[in-house]
Amino acid sequence: VLLVLYPIVTELHEFCRGLLNAGWKEGCLSYWGHGGMEGFWNAIDIFGIVMGVGNIVQWIQLYVEVKTPMIQEFVGIGNGGMTLEECSDDAKLAMLETTLFRVLSSLKVLQWAMALNVVSVMMKLFKAFGANPRLQLVSNTLYKAAPDLLHFGLVFLAIFVGFALSGHILFGGDFVEFSHFPRSCNTAFQCLLGDFSWYTEFTISDSRLGSGLPGEFVNLWFMSYMTFVLLIMLNMLLAIIMD
Repeated sequence: VLLVLYPIVTELHEFCRGLLNAGWKEGCLSYWGHGGMEGFWNAIDIFGIVMGVGNIVQWIQLYVEVKTPMIQEFVGIGNGGMTLEECSDDAKLAMLETTLFRVLSSLKVLQWAMALNVVSVMMKLFKAFGANPRLQLVSNTLYKAAPDLLHFGLVFLAIFVGFALSGHILFGGDFVEFSHFPRSCNTAFQCLLGDFSWYTEFTISDSRLGSGLPGEFVNLWFMSYMTFVLLIMLNMLLAIIMD
């Protein structure tokens, strides 16, 4: 709780100081850094505060739900809790099922909140790196390259989805790796990481495609994909970052 209260007090102090020194409008603009990096880091701080409070609230809610009499009786079966005869009662079983599903839902929400909280802590580390010129090299590079990276991402996404969709259409009935579109996207991404065992196994085997499609189409798709996406697009990404 103290780890959450401290950033709340710090952000409120910084925000109120800006309002007192520069007025309402200029103080708000100053807090958000006039659209610059300072405003982005303040947004990360607020996000971390929201996630921290959310974790606490969700943990308390999960604790209260686990401590409900229905759950405690179920956990204590045979030890002074719910008897086996009561477990066979349809009404009690329905209530128990509803309660367990509610607990499971709260647990899933808590897991998501904790995961997002870890992300916010990771982003705060990048803010702390700003205190050292060498450590802030990565964050400054990403900030300056952000517009070019955004445009590159749009072009890359269009080409990547096009190849993944064409792979699903052509080979969906022959390779389990392309059997549906999400799996086809996963296969295409794994190819970029060097995992293309499906293609290696196909090239060294003498089996034909069950759909009757010539095997040369598989070679053409793979070589075209690796040339355009891996050799050209990813090297362009490297050039953008190095520039």
